[in-house]
Amino acid sequence: MRSTQSVAVRAPVHARQGFVERASRARGSRSLLALLLSVASVACGTAKEGSRGTDAGLEVGRYDGNVYVDAGPPPPASVDVLTGHNDVSRTGANLNETVLTTSNVTPTTFGKLFSLPVDGLIYAQPLFVSQYLINGAVHNALVVASMNNSVYAFDADTGGNPLWHVNLGPIVPSSVIHTQNIQVGVGILSTPVIDRVNGLIYLTCKTYDAASKLQTQSLHVLELGTGKDMKGSPVVITATVQGTTDAGPTTITYDPYYQAQRPALLLLNGSVYLAFASHEDHMPFHGWILRYQYDAAAGTLAQTGVFNTTPDGTSGGIWQGGQGMLSDGTSIYTMVANGSVTVPFGGQSYGESFLKLAPDLSVQDWFIPDGWEPANMADDDLGSGGPVLIPGTRLLAGGGKLGTIFVVDSANMGHYNAMDDNNVQEWMGTNSIYGSPVIWAGTTGQPQLYLWGSEDVLKGWRLSNGRFDTTPFAQTTIKTPAGLCDPVGALAVSSNGSKPGTGIVWASMPTANPDHATVPGVFYALDAETLAVLWNSGPAGSANDFGAYAKFVPPTVTNGKVYLATHSQKVVVYGLLGVGSTDH
Repeated sequence: MRSTQSVAVRAPVHARQGFVERASRARGSRSLLALLLSVASVACGTAKEGSRGTDAGLEVGRYDGNVYVDAGPPPPASVDVLTGHNDVSRTGANLNETVLTTSNVTPTTFGKLFSLPVDGLIYAQPLFVSQYLINGAVHNALVVASMNNSVYAFDADTGGNPLWHVNLGPIVPSSVIHTQNIQVGVGILSTPVIDRVNGLIYLTCKTYDAASKLQTQSLHVLELGTGKDMKGSPVVITATVQGTTDAGPTTITYDPYYQAQRPALLLLNGSVYLAFASHEDHMPFHGWILRYQYDAAAGTLAQTGVFNTTPDGTSGGIWQGGQGMLSDGTSIYTMVANGSVTVPFGGQSYGESFLKLAPDLSVQDWFIPDGWEPANMADDDLGSGGPVLIPGTRLLAGGGKLGTIFVVDSANMGHYNAMDDNNVQEWMGTNSIYGSPVIWAGTTGQPQLYLWGSEDVLKGWRLSNGRFDTTPFAQTTIKTPAGLCDPVGALAVSSNGSKPGTGIVWASMPTANPDHATVPGVFYALDAETLAVLWNSGPAGSANDFGAYAKFVPPTVTNGKVYLATHSQKVVVYGLLGVGSTDH
C-alpha cells in the first residue's frame, strides 16, 4: 500500500529464567503510555530487580509468576539496559529517566564527567546493570566489550579501574577477512545480552590461530559477577541446513571465514538468538539465525534451532547496522539484506524481506517489497536497517538503503504483490537508513518515531489512528555528512514518562564519512518535542569531545548519565556537571 508494574528489589543471584523477556509482554488493555513505561522499566530491568546494600540481608521482593512485586518503597529510578537499544522491542527508549531533563541538559550544566579506557575500538553498545554484587561489593556496573575480544565491568558511577576484565583470545586480522571497513581486525562485533536473573552475559567473538590460519566464531556465557566463562562455555559456532542448487540437493555449512555476527544478541524466554551476515559481501555467504539454550546445572550450551535465509540461493545476510532482532514476547522479527528472492515463486529464499519467526525459527509470516529486484541489483538492501516494534500496536517500522520507511502489520505482513505492496504504509523518509529508528510516546500518548539518515536532518513522525503522518512534526537543520551511506545518527531517547520537559533524543554522528575510515564525531542532545538542540559536544579538542565516532553504536542513557562508545578506545561518560568530573 502506498502513501506518501513495579519491579521489586532482589538479590543478584541465579534465579528464574526468562524474566526479563517474559515481563516485556503486553498485558490486558493498558494504555499506550503504561505499556511504553512497562517496556522501558520491566523489559530492560530496573534497579528494583537488583540488590540494595552490601550485606547478605538484602531486601527481596515477591515473585507473582510474571514480575517481581515491590517489598517496600521503590528506590530512585535506575533503569537497567541489558540488551541492544534497551528492550526486545528495540525502542531505544528509557522512560524512567528522572534526572536528565530539557532544563538541565545545557552547555553550562551538562558535560563530560570521565572516560573508561579499554584496549580496542568499540562496536558494541555498553550495557548497564544497577546495584549488582561484583567481587564482594554492590555496584552500578557498565559492561563494555571491545573489538580486541576484551570484556570489562566498570563502576558506572565513578569509573576508575575495571571491576573485572577478561580477554577471550586473539582477534582475526582485517586482512584475513577481506574487509577494510573494520581496519583493526574482528573480535567482538555485536552487542552482548545480559540475563540479570541468572547472572549471565551472552556474547560472540571471533578468534584466530595464526599458525593454522583458522578462524573460529564462538558463543560465550560469562558470569556477570566475575566475567569468567561458565561451565560449558564457550562453544564453537557451527551449523548446517539442507539446500538446493541447480545441480540438485546440497548441504549448506556455516563458515566463519565468510560470516559476520553484527546484530545485537536477542534473549527470549531463556534462549539466545544470533544473526549473521558477511564481511563486505565477501562471497559465498548466507544469512543465518541460530538459537542456543544454556543449562547451568548440566553445564551445556546446546544449539536448539537453525534457520538459513537463502537455502536455494545465496547472500541474504542479517546485519541491520548492528540493530538486534526484536520480539513481541512470542515471535521474532528481523529484516534481511539483498540476496536471492525465491519464496514468492515457490522457493525458500527470503532476500530483501521482513521476517516473522516462531521461537523454533520456523517462518510464520513475511513481507517483500514490490521493488526488491532493482534494489537487489543496485545493492540497495532493505536489511541495512533494523525494525522497531511500536509498543501498544502490532506495527513494525523499518527501512534500508533506499530510505523508504515501511510499516508492516506483524499479524498480517503482506507477503508479496508485484503491483502494489500489501503493507500498512510506506513513505520516503530519508536517503539511507542504518541501525533503526527510536520510539517515544511523547506528551500526548501518540507514538513518535525518530530517524537520522545519511546526508539528511533528524526527523520525527507521529502515529495517529494506526498510521504515521508522513510530514515530520519536527526536524533539525543539522545534516549528517556527505558520503555513500554510512554517515547516520545513532539514536536513543530518554524521558520521565510523558512528563513535559523530560523527553530528550540523544544522537551520535560522524563529522565525515566513516566508510572505510575512522573519523571524529559529535554528540547531540535534542528536545524530543521540538528537536531543538539542547547541547552538543563541540568541535574536536573541546572539553566535551569524545574522539572518534563508533559507527552505528547508540548511546546508553540511564541513572542520570549517558555512556557513549567510541573508536578512541574508551567509553565517554556524560552527566550533570559537578559530580565525578575527573577524566580517568
